[in-house]
Amino acid sequence: MFGFFELTEWPIPAPNIVPVEHGYRIGDTVVFREKANIWCWQKSGATSVAAIRQIWSLQWKMKDMRLFWFFLIVSLLAALAACAPTHAYDLAIPDQADWIECGPIFSAGAEGEWDFYLWGGFASTVVKKDGIFYLYYQGSDGYDDEEHTVTWRSIGVATSSDGVNFTKYEQNPVLTWFPNNNLEEGAVSGGAFLDTTGEIAIYYGANYWIGGSEVNADGRLATASDGFAFTDQGVVLDHSDSNVWGSGDELFPVIGFEDNGRYVTYYIPNGVPQRGQLGVAWGNSRDGLTNTAAARSGASTISVWGPGSFAKVGPDVYALFTNDVYGPDGPVLEVRTVSLDVPDSLSAPLQSYQFENVWEGIVYLDDETDTWFMFYRSFDHEYYGVKIAASDGREIVCPVEQAYLPSVTKGGNAVQYAGCTLNDRP
Repeated sequence: MFGFFELTEWPIPAPNIVPVEHGYRIGDTVVFREKANIWCWQKSGATSVAAIRQIWSLQWKMKDMRLFWFFLIVSLLAALAACAPTHAYDLAIPDQADWIECGPIFSAGAEGEWDFYLWGGFASTVVKKDGIFYLYYQGSDGYDDEEHTVTWRSIGVATSSDGVNFTKYEQNPVLTWFPNNNLEEGAVSGGAFLDTTGEIAIYYGANYWIGGSEVNADGRLATASDGFAFTDQGVVLDHSDSNVWGSGDELFPVIGFEDNGRYVTYYIPNGVPQRGQLGVAWGNSRDGLTNTAAARSGASTISVWGPGSFAKVGPDVYALFTNDVYGPDGPVLEVRTVSLDVPDSLSAPLQSYQFENVWEGIVYLDDETDTWFMFYRSFDHEYYGVKIAASDGREIVCPVEQAYLPSVTKGGNAVQYAGCTLNDRP
């Protein structure tokens, strides 16, 4: 409760407050409580949401105006924090129970190979072009015992015609970044999309060595017409630009897409007070992201740590899938919606996925087959796997008889499969 007020008159009947029923009388002293009459409203034709605390048309004589202003400000802030936008969308987003496990699709490389370690960054991202899935993923071949982290981070790709049977590209990695040939450098995050040019474009985080074991990281752009031979196109998010939200040290793009000439990337700052909070940048060209902001749900920032992904689910509405591997209840993959009109205003979580065998995941909606794909890194970081769900409500069966098993080993040791038994597979 915030204070005491004297009820002086009821000039207009209050729609949902009947004085007699509630025991109020003119001249009564009334205790106003925090939860009274808070709701959200949305302007017609817009997606911005405001939170209002309305006291209908009651006239109150304040015994302490300072208390009134305190009450009003705190109430509005509380209401804003409680309210998040909602968006109309056409496709059903899968519940956790809708996902069907299809098992591992490829494993970490052998010792000495570029992807011996599958962790150490946020580079998981997927694109489908000309009927082929391009699944980009993080790999590292070394480990720094002093810094307790992996080294020589790069991005490679595995391809598939059905989203289940994947083959690693023989000339991996396809995207590297070692300007000073330092082991702490590398391509460490990514958000890939199919551009209107027909190229696959990736907004990616690029570590740049500045001395000792310290690095900065910019968000950069790379493109490839074939999905393999990437060319770096320069910086799009400058860590040293104070106009960029979350700037100062490291910026890691994790989602990227284009829609009707608007380019958007969601990113994660590190090494600054905004560490682990989702940011967004957008503009009218893929290398001209002139707007940046914190991504919020209502008045709250969004905690993230891991890769991200997107799916278009309405005319101007996207579902965003973000990971927080350090969530209070363990790793979680959350789903929110956002309108292109206001890319920094996200809905409250619509789904929160937590699977025993999943450390982090990305989601792709295949319009050609009406199928959702969840590509995930296993909890033990030893392999990538896939789950599927139908977008049209039909029953769906994972083609386990075609799943790629031979690569699901590391150092001669079989990786545990969490779906069907090995006897169910070829």
